[in-house]
Amino acid sequence: MKIPNLRWIIAGLMVTASLLNYVDRTALAVASKTITDELHLSDRQYGEIVSAFLIAYTISYALGGMMVYRLGTRWGVGLSLIGWSLANMAHGWARTGAELMGYRFLLGLGEAVFFPAAMRGVAEWFQPRDRSKPIGMFLAGASLGAVVATPIVGTMMEMPGIGWRGAFVFTGALGLVLAPFWFWFYRHPADHAMLTPEEAVYLQGAAETAEIRQAWPLRHIFKLRAAWILIVTRFATDAAWYLMLFWLFRYFQTVRGFTAGDVARTNWIPFAMADVGALAGGWISAHLIRASGTPVRTRKALMFRFAFILPAALLGYLCPPDMSWLALGLCSAAAFGHMAYGVNSLSLHTDLFPPHTVGTMMGISGAAGSLGGVFLQMGVSTLVDSTHSYLPVFLAIAMLHPIAGTIVFAGLPADRLPEGPPESAEPRA
Repeated sequence: MKIPNLRWIIAGLMVTASLLNYVDRTALAVASKTITDELHLSDRQYGEIVSAFLIAYTISYALGGMMVYRLGTRWGVGLSLIGWSLANMAHGWARTGAELMGYRFLLGLGEAVFFPAAMRGVAEWFQPRDRSKPIGMFLAGASLGAVVATPIVGTMMEMPGIGWRGAFVFTGALGLVLAPFWFWFYRHPADHAMLTPEEAVYLQGAAETAEIRQAWPLRHIFKLRAAWILIVTRFATDAAWYLMLFWLFRYFQTVRGFTAGDVARTNWIPFAMADVGALAGGWISAHLIRASGTPVRTRKALMFRFAFILPAALLGYLCPPDMSWLALGLCSAAAFGHMAYGVNSLSLHTDLFPPHTVGTMMGISGAAGSLGGVFLQMGVSTLVDSTHSYLPVFLAIAMLHPIAGTIVFAGLPADRLPEGPPESAEPRA
């Protein structure tokens, strides 16, 4: 049986996996106040638990690109999905902060491999001009995971006999349901029996992979200014996003007096706007790139503009106590800006680097992003614990994207890098 537009079904599976990835990741943030009260954890200890996840994420992301190169997309995504789902279920049995930290570490190891593997899948199934659309879709899926995690976990926490422990078990089990469908359906385009002849023509040249050409050695990648710009800017912007992901719920509960029920009813809004940002960033860039024919130049300009939406979060923090809805709206605008920026940041990897090196480059820059999250989480949690103020959280969210967007706009080359391993020269900015 042949299936038209098979690549979009593949993209749908990756969107579902990215949704569950963020459901499991966000569950701790939704339940953070209840968990820290029950386990008697301070803000600093909460920051250390979040950092354990990010340390593992850094390690796994750094190795993930190389692992995906050896295993392929099918096994890379599938094993990642099973691993993180089991780790998330284990959270429900944590009795101490140390146990919770250990399970969080395992969650980070499992989740990080997914995104390099998914980016490789996009490079296999989509032409360069169309890649921002599926990337935007699975980034939107990630944000949608944060959206649905809020009412699911918040509601289950208030249900007798289930609570936050049952919420972790339930959300983790969803990944084990998806895994068999992924393994059954996903194949490389060259091996997929359901691919139509028309789609095979579309995919000519799009599925140039590591089996055909070897990934660039790290020593060559690290000679490139473009690689260092992607590494440094993801170090900053991913760290800011992790602050939003893990501290925004806590801020509204601790400072603005939101209950678990209030969080379930309202705090999905910023992540719904992040969904809109991911889709808008992908579709706007795809439209402009089709018109201009210059993917890198177009994305740089868009990222520069989207980055300056993030200071809205600081304005939200400055809203008086009786204007919490406005504060939530401004934080939602910042989430929109981050995801619109982020979908183009990830797409730049596929625009600048050849497909056989995309997974490795994604692994390196993603590891830098989670490492930035580790440092920022530890510093911010210490400041919040000592000053009892969330100002450091919102200052970081407001400032890091504009700085990164300026560096990307001024420093990246305007065109795709050469196909062969680089020695020194790059296209001009």
